[in-house]
Amino acid sequence: MPLVKRSCIDKIRNSVDLVDLVSNYVQLRRSGSTWKGLSPFTTEKTPSFFVNQTKGLYYCFSTGQGGDMFKFIQQMEHLNFSEAVEFIANKYNIPLEYEEKHQGGSMDEKPSLRKELYLIHELATQFFHEQFMANNAAAETMRNYWVKERRFELETAKDYKIGFAPVDGNLLVACLERKQISLEAMLKCGIFYGPQNTKRIQQLSARFRGRLMIPIRDIQGRVIAFTARKTALTPNDHASEEAKYINSPETPVFTKGQQLFNLDRAKSTLSKEKNMPALLVEGQLDAIRCHSCGITNAIAPQGTAITDTQLRLIKRFTGKLECLLDGDSAGQKAAIRLIKLAVPAELDVDCLVLPPKEDPDSLFSREGKTALDALRKNATPGIDFFIKSLLPDLTAASAMEKDQALEAIFELFSEIKNPFTAREHITKIGQKFFNIRDDLIYANFEKFKQRQIVTQKQEVQADNRQNAFIDPKVQNGLTTQEEVLLWIVLNHEEIGESCTKKLDAAWLSNKPAGKMLGRILAEIKEGLWDSHADHSDLWETEEEQKIYYLCTSVSIPNANMEKLANDCIKDIYKKHFSNLRENAMRKMSRLDSSNMEELKNLQEVIKLADNALRTIPESF
Repeated sequence: MPLVKRSCIDKIRNSVDLVDLVSNYVQLRRSGSTWKGLSPFTTEKTPSFFVNQTKGLYYCFSTGQGGDMFKFIQQMEHLNFSEAVEFIANKYNIPLEYEEKHQGGSMDEKPSLRKELYLIHELATQFFHEQFMANNAAAETMRNYWVKERRFELETAKDYKIGFAPVDGNLLVACLERKQISLEAMLKCGIFYGPQNTKRIQQLSARFRGRLMIPIRDIQGRVIAFTARKTALTPNDHASEEAKYINSPETPVFTKGQQLFNLDRAKSTLSKEKNMPALLVEGQLDAIRCHSCGITNAIAPQGTAITDTQLRLIKRFTGKLECLLDGDSAGQKAAIRLIKLAVPAELDVDCLVLPPKEDPDSLFSREGKTALDALRKNATPGIDFFIKSLLPDLTAASAMEKDQALEAIFELFSEIKNPFTAREHITKIGQKFFNIRDDLIYANFEKFKQRQIVTQKQEVQADNRQNAFIDPKVQNGLTTQEEVLLWIVLNHEEIGESCTKKLDAAWLSNKPAGKMLGRILAEIKEGLWDSHADHSDLWETEEEQKIYYLCTSVSIPNANMEKLANDCIKDIYKKHFSNLRENAMRKMSRLDSSNMEELKNLQEVIKLADNALRTIPESF
């Protein structure tokens, strides 16, 4: 893929406001000199995601991830760096400029694999839809199936670009070959079978033949996969053709557990209407039926059980979810699994149970949108549904059965990070189902959580904190003296200059923060440090980059920065000479008594360290 010019990347970085870009994914609000919101990378109730608008950097305290606008888009859209640059440039209408030569030769103008995969799916969608709308007997059969058997309007097919995969799979191969699509992309797009080491496009076979084609789109509206429904035209010359539905396999642009069918449309309704729940149905045709009936908040998983990643997607647009499920045992099991994931995600779930032998497609095609209102009148809150699955007959349950149910409930709510939310739910459950006083059931819940805390984890955390710089003014992830001093140097240039005179680089550890601090102080001393410049190229490891992003995102309020810096230097000084003495003592204990010269050297080191620790300056 051709390289974008560095000057063009800098132009994008200087032209695009990171707050504006991130606001497409996260609801941000100003917090002092930064902006904050809920993390887009995990489920949380309390905002831990910070954006520094001035420096164009973000940091997520929940996951420890940080970076600039390109890194953010890489993570959110699952792109490589070059694709992220192109994504942002296209979004903000910034012309891209490419390097003319690369590694001494002519630039290969071949597009990236992901870009080709998106193009293949766009071309295949158009091809399948044209086949569906064509003036021939096969197309007419497919349209009759859509209109007469499935009872959908033809306009709905046009809206969703419903298609028909012709029995002759070579037609699509030829179509893509004319568009000069690479063989590598065709092998990896999931639409074809073929030997992975083949050198000939002619060896590829179409995965979908004689089937109704339903395009699957990502949240940006790009087609990334297909679901194919068996019809009367589907040939029976392959074992896989027996299946009612065949889905695209996972590819570099499609992961089943990370996508929700129809969310690209439903997100508009969910964003505009306050407290509008997302309606989760089982299949793609169910979601299309809902949409055609005016239920525009319907979404569906991709033929698999719901995942926590999909719930995080929903949480970006709404805190409520309605689960439309079959009344059979399979439907109940699916609902229980959903509730177990939704509670930690702090999504409110209502279970809407369908009448026997009904599915959303048949129900809404017959009764329309009003059928949903009837289902909502008999909705069961997800928590109630979960408890009833544990204790179907509460009045007849034994004391042991109730205790076991409480354990399962406590385990479910122990996953909630916000203790106030957990307490609210637990006390309501105690009142409604077990007739237990608020204080009593919550006390039992707290005891349960304590039993779940692993002693080893507590010890590890204690060890990590042992030498940490702990100050009530310093929080938000800055845990060592070197990290705090690094934050001061990065945010208070004038103190950084005085630090070069007080702190000896030899005192710094070999850890990332120590290396970064030494590098910056050396540049300040030589007059080369520009605090306003982009320092992204200065950090050698991913850990160094994370620490830098952290330092750009946190604040230390109401602190005397000069005193704080002095205290940090004093602690770094003490730790250095204490470690020096301990290392020398350790070596001495292992030393052969005949090695007098080495013994003498170690004794000198210990004497030096002892003198340094006895005469620690109050002020550096």
